[in-house]
Amino acid sequence: MSKKSKIAIGIVGTILLAAIVFLLYVGQQYKARIKAEIPKSVQKASKGLYRISFDKVHINLFTRSISLTNVSISIDSNKLKERINDSTLPPYCINMRVKKLKASGIYLRGLSTEMECEVISIVEPYLSVTKNDKALSGNFAKTKNENKYRIAANVVSMVSGKLEYYYRKDNKLRNFDLSNINIRLDDWDTYNADNSNNFLLARSGNINVARLVFNGEDLDYHLSIDEINFNSSGKKLNARDLKLNLASTQEHFYEKWGVQKEIYDLHLPTIEVNDIDWKRLFNKKELFASTIYLNQSKLMVLFNRQLPPNPASKMGNHPNQMLMKLKLPVYIEDIRMNNGDITYTEISKRSGMEGSIYFTKLDGRIDNITNIDSLVEKDDICNISIHGKFNKFTDISAAFELKLNDKKGSFKVNTTLEGLSGHQISTQTQIFTLIAVKSMNMQRLKMELEGNEDYAQSNFVMLYHNLSIKITKEANDAQKEKRKKSFMTFIANNLILYSNNPQRGSKEPRVVQTYIKRDPQKSFFNLIWRNIHQGVQESTIRDMNVIRWMRKLDKKSDNNNATSRRNKKKRQR
Repeated sequence: MSKKSKIAIGIVGTILLAAIVFLLYVGQQYKARIKAEIPKSVQKASKGLYRISFDKVHINLFTRSISLTNVSISIDSNKLKERINDSTLPPYCINMRVKKLKASGIYLRGLSTEMECEVISIVEPYLSVTKNDKALSGNFAKTKNENKYRIAANVVSMVSGKLEYYYRKDNKLRNFDLSNINIRLDDWDTYNADNSNNFLLARSGNINVARLVFNGEDLDYHLSIDEINFNSSGKKLNARDLKLNLASTQEHFYEKWGVQKEIYDLHLPTIEVNDIDWKRLFNKKELFASTIYLNQSKLMVLFNRQLPPNPASKMGNHPNQMLMKLKLPVYIEDIRMNNGDITYTEISKRSGMEGSIYFTKLDGRIDNITNIDSLVEKDDICNISIHGKFNKFTDISAAFELKLNDKKGSFKVNTTLEGLSGHQISTQTQIFTLIAVKSMNMQRLKMELEGNEDYAQSNFVMLYHNLSIKITKEANDAQKEKRKKSFMTFIANNLILYSNNPQRGSKEPRVVQTYIKRDPQKSFFNLIWRNIHQGVQESTIRDMNVIRWMRKLDKKSDNNNATSRRNKKKRQR
């Protein structure tokens, strides 16, 4: 190597070393300035309510990046007391911890007023948000700071975040927990706060939440959802495994209420919501979407008739009435269900046994779900159509028309069952009514029903043949009770029941007109069921007076047996 080359290399090396030393020196100067300026900026932006602390600051002037580790943002307790006293708390208070906060490709226009960068990365943040009582934030609007601090980034990403949101309702604490949150926001700018076309201050974004849980001190149910994903560009939300079930045990639920009340258990394995108008949701607080898909949904309902009747009124709780009372304005074009299951289980008051009926392989659709007056004026009918299987083998279909602009909750229902055999319902009728269906072949049941919250009436026809029943009793009956039941079974099959419809020798079937006055303490579906029950009774029974006589006899027998059991227990003591 020549002498000139060695001199040139030495000069370049000296310059590089000097540049590195200079950059390290400048970095240290910036580090000291950042440590001093960031807390001041946070206090200024929050008017002293929040404080920030962090362990380390790392600056890389080559990549123009700043990173902070173990960042903590918390509320100044003294300032909090002042804000509470003068009702100037913000609507929400936060506490935040971040494992690592990094900004890369920074362009500083003034550290205390504005910062632009290429990427902001937030690693493992924990955020606790509490909604404050309105009385504590009534004067907050008067304290707004007009000097905004601007931060902008091409990309904002959050990895493995956790959010806890708390609020009170009726003085009871409730909370949402979201875990393993991952977010990407593109073209993010705090100056976009007043731009209604932006998603969370960004041009577009994607949010993924591994799990959401909703709990409350006073709530009977626990809600959880897995894998929620929303993309603002595609206006699409997907979620998996929505589960709604009891927060405690059945025993605790019965002890709390002490009256008849349904217990629900809901599982939605997949949910897909298309064309969500998130701009309208964010800006106008209105939920608009095109189609919601629900696949393989399962609903189980348990009802215990051994408890006292519920005295609370259920007037105004028809599905269309409840939709119109929703505080959130909503319009969903349609909801589509595929291969759903519904199981209804009832605990008999008389036998104490459980009986269930099953609706399986349900496919259905609900159209025009809205409570917005202007849209209701254009189309005031919510249509529901559903078809599937009843107790595994019987084809069932139902079409509902719900009147949206009628305060009485007017509705129509057309229901059809085809191909029902006695063995499919024998166990259930025996548990619920102590009457077993020995044989029956039903070709078709059709009901055309209409009503409102006061009544329901229908045209009802059931085509069947070879109907035969057996009146049963609990296992602890005496032999004489069994003989009496056998006698009553003989009377029922030979003198009371129509064994066929149409009767042999007749071409025209019996058509029944049902009418049920609404029981204010019973539900919408109870009103429909009671019309079906009346239709079945009047289609199959010749003389209802005989049935009433048999019920009185049966009730008297039950009372005598109960008295005998109580006397027997007394003698044993």
